[in-house]
Amino acid sequence: MTSQSLATIRLFLIAGATSMSSKSHSLIVAAQQSGVIEDLVDDGPYTVCPQVPSLHCLNGSTCLEGMSSIDDQHAHLNLKSHESGYYCDCLPGFIGHDCGVQVEDCGDPADPADPSSDLTGEVITSCYHGSKCKSFQADAATRYYCDCDALNAVTGPTSTKYAGNACEHASTSTCAFSLYRYNETTREYDASNHQFCTNGGTCTTLVHGNDPHPGCVCREGWTGSHCEVSAPTIVVAESRATSTAGKVMLGCYLVAIAAVASYLVVLLIRFKREKVAFAAGSGGGGVIVDSNVALGENKENAGVESPNAKESDALENLSRAEGGAALKLKKEEDGAADFKIV
Repeated sequence: MTSQSLATIRLFLIAGATSMSSKSHSLIVAAQQSGVIEDLVDDGPYTVCPQVPSLHCLNGSTCLEGMSSIDDQHAHLNLKSHESGYYCDCLPGFIGHDCGVQVEDCGDPADPADPSSDLTGEVITSCYHGSKCKSFQADAATRYYCDCDALNAVTGPTSTKYAGNACEHASTSTCAFSLYRYNETTREYDASNHQFCTNGGTCTTLVHGNDPHPGCVCREGWTGSHCEVSAPTIVVAESRATSTAGKVMLGCYLVAIAAVASYLVVLLIRFKREKVAFAAGSGGGGVIVDSNVALGENKENAGVESPNAKESDALENLSRAEGGAALKLKKEEDGAADFKIV
């Protein structure tokens, strides 16, 4: 289709004629069928993919079969491929499965992974959605930032606004009662270019015109005045701190349990020793002989046989070791065993 035909179609669309002749209608239908039509919103001309009519290839791109590939430096945008198996082959300066994201490369600064590099923090290599790269010197190297304010200022009041280090986050809500406010100094209407939230955040309150940005209540995982800063690192840090605290608490519990167990073992040993000492040296005259207690009372035919010399020596040694009373064995004339504690 010639440029003259496209110009004719554009005139018909912009004029918004109340009636349309069959000839002009045929021209528009022909333009749609050929895949070239004017998008009257923001995206500019796009090409309809013949195999997938829902896929509109923007900014001069052409439709191809396959999956779009994204360079690693743009991976953080999480751009998705079209589910149809077709994509748009982008011209330089655009990325995305439909080539709808404008990108400007900022050059090749020093590699922060290089040990000889003085760069610290995030390194900006690209600016998005029409924002421009701005350079400055830091850490003996050239650094870049993206001028989101300048981008937002030149777009219309109803246009999408952007925030983030690379202007990568689009506005999802606006915080102004009115999109315009009359400026007495410039005698012009100012657009609200900074009162917005991104990533599903909500405005803390609504304000007028170019009043200061009221701030946003961000969804989980986001922070910043416009909810443009990802917060996974904060969550990970808190998780690690919680994990460390849990390990410390567990260690304290284990030490306490070990101390209590040791104390109980000591008490048990002392109890057994005192029991043996009590049986050997109590005033009741009881003594353990072959696991039986023989009372010290003199009764005929008590049936308790005298321990042999070896057992007597063991009892005497046990008494001395425990600090108990000495045992003296006295044999009565009737042949019965009688133990006397002295």
